[in-house]
Amino acid sequence: VAVAGGGVIDDWMYCEVPDMINVLVEDAESGDFIVFRQSKYAIPGETLALLGGYLEPNETPAAAAQREVLEELRMTCKEFVALGGDNGFRTDANRGFGVLFPFLARKCKGT
Repeated sequence: VAVAGGGVIDDWMYCEVPDMINVLVEDAESGDFIVFRQSKYAIPGETLALLGGYLEPNETPAAAAQREVLEELRMTCKEFVALGGDNGFRTDANRGFGVLFPFLARKCKGT
C-alpha cells in the first residue's frame, strides 16, 4: 500500500468482503429483541450477536435483511427500518471490508 509522502507498507492486510446486513429483530408478541448467543473461535466465552449475513449478487440490503430473518428465524416482519440510510457504514475501509447496512425489524412473527 502506498501512503502519503511516498512510503510503502509491504505487508498491509487487505481482504475483500461483500456488503452485509445486521438486523435487530423485535418479536411482535413479547416486544423482546432477538439476539443469538454464540461462541466464536477468536473470542473467549459466549457472545451475543445480531442476526446478519452477506448480500447476494444484485440483492438490495432491504431484501437481504428480509431473507436472513426468514432463513435464520423463520419469521416475517411488518416493518424494516434502515438505520444507516441508503449508504450504510463502511466498517473497515482501509482493509477492503464491505459496507454494513443495519436494520431494525419490527413486529416480527413466526411463519
